[in-house]
Amino acid sequence: MRINIEDTGVSSESFMDFMNSSDFAKRALYYVTRLGHFFCDDRYMIERDYLDLYLLFFVRQGTLSIETRNKIWTVGKNQIALLDCHFPHKYCCSGGSLDFLWIHYNGCSSVEYGKLLYDQSGVVFTDSYVPVLRECFDTIIDSARSNHYNEHFASVGIQNILSHLAVPNEQVNGMDGILQPAINYINDHYNSNIDLERLASLCGLSISHLIRSFKRFANRTPHEYLLSFRLRKSKQLLLTTSLPIEQIAEMCGFNGSSHFARAFRIENAMSPSAFRSTRL
Repeated sequence: MRINIEDTGVSSESFMDFMNSSDFAKRALYYVTRLGHFFCDDRYMIERDYLDLYLLFFVRQGTLSIETRNKIWTVGKNQIALLDCHFPHKYCCSGGSLDFLWIHYNGCSSVEYGKLLYDQSGVVFTDSYVPVLRECFDTIIDSARSNHYNEHFASVGIQNILSHLAVPNEQVNGMDGILQPAINYINDHYNSNIDLERLASLCGLSISHLIRSFKRFANRTPHEYLLSFRLRKSKQLLLTTSLPIEQIAEMCGFNGSSHFARAFRIENAMSPSAFRSTRL
């Protein structure tokens, strides 16, 4: 059944539908509340103070203008936007015509992803994964059009979109390229003292640039990456050997067993000995 769309500036060939999510989906999944494929002219404009949802856009043609959090964002062809509708917002066709896909969703880790992605990139995303992400939008929306909508598969589609936006191809290439000498050195010398000057020199960067690059491409500082790698190695030794915990701490580069135990408990909410007892 075609739904009559009364929004000004939306053509009759546009599509919109509403999803009734199960209680399970609302507890455990990303769940879609409404979605559509709109063809608009320059009269199209939506303005709200608040909506308890998140909104994903994929612009196929034209330009979408979004105003939120005291900023104006422009979304062009093959770009994606993620709008946190809990903040006052306005979006409209920015001249000419506009062709875009959209999905209102909530649930699961929507709040956490919304904050992470805004802090990383703001509202607008451009990525070489565009064909993959376009397919995710198409699959979810086409399933509603054909009455084959499945809330579990829709949740997977939204997760794919959010995860690709969180780790864009640029970030993967950055880890494989500019930071790889530092990553390799940490992996080979994690049980030794490692200073930032050495890592920066290996990558041909200043220390400040190295730290910024780690935060951008690895979502952590060099020290945090080193600590995480040491803890990872310690878990392997705890579960695959009978070595004393003090020796494992030393082998993994920790400055004493108490330092190791404190770092391990912060990361895993249990002591190294308690973790060792979980072996099967």
